Amino acid sequence: MKKTIILIGVLSLLVVLSSCNIFNPGSNTSSPKVKTTVNIIDPYGNKLFVDGTINNFPLKADKNGVYVEAKINAVEKYSFKEPIDQLFTVKSVDFDGKEVNIVLEKKASKGYGIFRTADGKLMFYAFGYADTPYFQIWLKDRLSSHTYVRLNENQTLLAGGWLIGIGKGVGEKGLNRSPDEIYVKLPIAATSAPRIERFEKIDVK
Repeated sequence: MKKTIILIGVLSLLVVLSSCNIFNPGSNTSSPKVKTTVNIIDPYGNKLFVDGTINNFPLKADKNGVYVEAKINAVEKYSFKEPIDQLFTVKSVDFDGKEVNIVLEKKASKGYGIFRTADGKLMFYAFGYADTPYFQIWLKDRLSSHTYVRLNENQTLLAGGWLIGIGKGVGEKGLNRSPDEIYVKLPIAATSAPRIERFEKIDVK
């Protein structure tokens, strides 16, 4: 009789443990995280990643773009920690049922900035410097690589190390950017935008 009671007790314990997935730990994996895609779009159609929050959820980025780890049904509030408001204002914010879209428009008549793109590169902007065509911007954070871009017939961009510089052109149109409205995507990998140290005008005779 005692053996029967013990056997029943052991079988009951096994049933309980089995229901808790103790013998099948692989089946207790966490479910995929809920994400909502966020598109921060500059006036030229480039998607940016800007440090900030939407509905108090931090903005994050991976190989697929920018997102928040939450299900968003409406954008109640948002904020940016980077100084993007020095160059742009928010033109519109909407949620189409799947993605949050934040569209920016040009604000500053004069200014410059560097921001990370959604795909992990860099965007450089310089507005209102037609009267100062040659200048360089010193950075606090070193760039991961270097690049050379022909902006227009009279200006070229060279970026590398702790510096982004605008110098003399080589007579080729290149991107054909206006000296008063320079915007260019730099093929330099970045996990965040480099911080700016200072602006320096270059006098060329």
